[in-house]
Amino acid sequence: MRLRLPIVLLGLASAVLVRAGTVTINFDDGTAGNAIGSFYAAQGLTFSNAGWTGLAVTGITGLGLVDITDDGANPPFTPTPTTPIVGVFSSAQSFVSILAGDVGIAGAKIDVYDAVTGGNLIGSDSFFGTGTGAGQTATLSVSGSGILRFELYRPAAADEGLAFDNLTFSAGSAPVPEPSTLLMIAPGGALLALLRVRKRS
Repeated sequence: MRLRLPIVLLGLASAVLVRAGTVTINFDDGTAGNAIGSFYAAQGLTFSNAGWTGLAVTGITGLGLVDITDDGANPPFTPTPTTPIVGVFSSAQSFVSILAGDVGIAGAKIDVYDAVTGGNLIGSDSFFGTGTGAGQTATLSVSGSGILRFELYRPAAADEGLAFDNLTFSAGSAPVPEPSTLLMIAPGGALLALLRVRKRS
């Protein structure tokens, strides 16, 4: 009887949880100067006001969403609150995360909504760096029920660029155990059952 609780706790303590249905896009498969649009539609996501860039940004590679062209070193220094990069999901998600690079005093922000246009704000995350942001990165993440759209932009006005990479999103409502975790828990459950049988006999 005394062994029952330690066995259960051991199984739970060994659990390594992962989010269900997670998708990661590294943006390394596009062409500089092209709009992204529906390129990732098969993964359940379409973009507007977004393009691949060939710019080199310290600490980040792949997609540079400074503006729609491959030359983000010149004005208009998008995206802004009125001209954000927009991502629309084909089905509701519960988690969105993206790496922002070259983040200076203009900052980087993500807003998530419960509709493909308009709708209610579910949550936001932002980061402000220093100076022009060279070499400064931050991961922006938001969790919430029913996420259908996200918007990325620089919340403050300043003549500096901004890049994004490594987008992760998930429709999983809760973490689930990995298969290896189930293998660790199963022996504990079997031993507990054996102890119950011995106690009855």
